[in-house]
Amino acid sequence: MFRAGPSDGWSWSEDASPAISFSVHALVQDGLRVPPFDWHPEGDGTLRARGLDVQTWDAWLSAVVVA
Repeated sequence: MFRAGPSDGWSWSEDASPAISFSVHALVQDGLRVPPFDWHPEGDGTLRARGLDVQTWDAWLSAVVVA
């Protein structure tokens, strides 16, 4: 994650793996902040309301990367 400019909060670009892209999209949509993916807006909190937390998301991403 990196700042895209002084007025933008952040930018994400990933095109090598749809599975990784989906897990980051879910993170951003929900608003959960997991470094380095922590510059996005608050989001809707839907996944956090169902128990998603930093450790769960990190384990999910790790499993996707290994697979």
